[in-house]
Amino acid sequence: MQDQPKNPAEKLALRPIRFIVSAVAIALMFSLATNSVVRGVYALHAEYSSIILNQQEQLAAVAGAGKSAERSAEQDPKAQDPKETNRIIVKYKEKDLPPGLAVAAERANLEKAQGLRELLTISGINAVVYEVSAEDTAGEVVDRILNSKKDMIEYAEVDMLIAPTFTPNDQYYSSAWHLPKIGAPTAWGSTTGEGVTIAVLDTGVDYNHPDLAISAIPPWNFYDNNADITDIHGHGTLVAGAAGAIGGNTIGVVGSAPMAKILGVRIAQPDAWASHSTMAQGIVYAADKGARVANLSYANSCSSATIINAANYLRSKGGVLVVAAGNTGADNGLVATDATTCVSATDGNDNRTSWSSYGVSIDLSAPGAGIYTTSRGGGYTPASGTSLSAPVVAGIYALMFSANPALTPTQADSILYSTADDIGTAGWDMYYGHGRVNAAKAVAAAKAAVGTRDITAPSAPANLKTTSVTANSVSLTWSPATDDNSGIAGYSIYRNGTKLATIAGTSYTSTGLTSLTTYSYTVKAEDVAGNVSVDSNTLNVTTPDVAFGISSYSVPTKTATDATVTANLTKPGTVVVKYGTSAASLTQTAQSATAATTHTVSLTGLTAFTTYYYQVVATDASGKTVTSVVSSFKTNKASGGGKPRR
Repeated sequence: MQDQPKNPAEKLALRPIRFIVSAVAIALMFSLATNSVVRGVYALHAEYSSIILNQQEQLAAVAGAGKSAERSAEQDPKAQDPKETNRIIVKYKEKDLPPGLAVAAERANLEKAQGLRELLTISGINAVVYEVSAEDTAGEVVDRILNSKKDMIEYAEVDMLIAPTFTPNDQYYSSAWHLPKIGAPTAWGSTTGEGVTIAVLDTGVDYNHPDLAISAIPPWNFYDNNADITDIHGHGTLVAGAAGAIGGNTIGVVGSAPMAKILGVRIAQPDAWASHSTMAQGIVYAADKGARVANLSYANSCSSATIINAANYLRSKGGVLVVAAGNTGADNGLVATDATTCVSATDGNDNRTSWSSYGVSIDLSAPGAGIYTTSRGGGYTPASGTSLSAPVVAGIYALMFSANPALTPTQADSILYSTADDIGTAGWDMYYGHGRVNAAKAVAAAKAAVGTRDITAPSAPANLKTTSVTANSVSLTWSPATDDNSGIAGYSIYRNGTKLATIAGTSYTSTGLTSLTTYSYTVKAEDVAGNVSVDSNTLNVTTPDVAFGISSYSVPTKTATDATVTANLTKPGTVVVKYGTSAASLTQTAQSATAATTHTVSLTGLTAFTTYYYQVVATDASGKTVTSVVSSFKTNKASGGGKPRR
């Protein structure tokens, strides 16, 4: 994409636009001087639409006449696949430890045995970022830790590099269609986001852009560890404008929260990719600085344990994290979480765009096709992607918190989800979540939560039922409760009379269960005023016998020429390990042919200091076969290459 046209014909076509913008600006200034603030906001919307329409007509004419007019295609979704770094993130347990376990000593032993070098501890969530040895891949170290140290850690994961979820669009397609679609002008009649800060965790932000209101909170750059917030790519400035481009200033574009303040937090390296560790640092920084809303327009982050940990820290400070679903056009394969709001993209006809990711992680949908927004260097440009859908939602959260600063994150989630326009299958669905966001309804509901004390309990949740039952988990769903006044804040789930969690949605998965055991579930609703309903219907569920599967696997030891793969099965079976130097071509095999639940398989004749990929294939007595995902390890150096890892 280009911020400014290079074609002389394009420049010529833009001269009348500048005249039109100037004339409209003078008219709008006069209107604002003689009318009320509310009328001025509506006038802004009308004049802005006129500007965009004229731009669209004249630029379209230039595009049609100039065959060399530059167009950019959607990014190849495969280019957005996460990349493994040489770093891992480990969160050590702080409670519920086995008796007599000395975490400090065990941690030191783990670091030495795995050849880890500590890089930093992410404050607020106490997650440790390590660099792995050059003789290991990050994935194999995580596998070993999870296989041997589960009793002392909450989670361990690779510090993945994630691409921004931006998809370029036709350079000359521009429209403010999304603002009236979500009812933004109506919402602005009540609030425009005053007093709320939106943290943009991205490639930086153009702090000199005339159409962005910058927060007084100092920005921070976690990639370079300094205060330089320069947008090194342009993605962050696009995102900032979609959330909070200034309204009422007679220039440019308008964000969904036109009077909110923008706090820039750079998390990305120069090519715009960002790691989970810098994302988490940015979220914690935003929380500690008082931002009520943080936006993360990076895919594959909705379900990272580290991001969820940081998001819950933000929620403990009264803030919410909005995350982009991704642009793969496929199921993103992520699990659902109440810690973040994961957003898919819609077009002008309220259809999911062809490139928007979907799945059980989706909470909401929002406009994301052809969103006209700010660009670095003081310009404006249309852009598409869930990178734009997420900040549109972030801006609406800002409107809600501005209308009612007393809202908790759970209350804000509940209001935003319950007021969304249900445009997919009735109720929640994997393409639109709870629906396409509606700013007007959300702000009205947020305001309604202020005032006379509500003392009436909501109705009980109905139709509690299962959607999935395994040996170790039960997935539940229920019909929403209704409330007479303040709105539903959340639902509490009980198992055998013990409260498990309180969530905003109407589905929940109970985990850590035992096979062939009966459990009793009920759900209660709570409204924003704190009133609690009676129990839902009681649901008794008996878990089935454990299914045949692979519970864990790793490479606990290796040398320059061999490696040992261990695999644990849920039931007796045989194991074959497929391996090779390419993840796409696992042509070599080794096996453990005796039926058992624990297997050790030796891989021999390997090449020194080489990355190998492997997959575990297990077969039970009936012939049922299950496979693991492809993992990796690196052999030691040929001589002096270090000790076997354990």
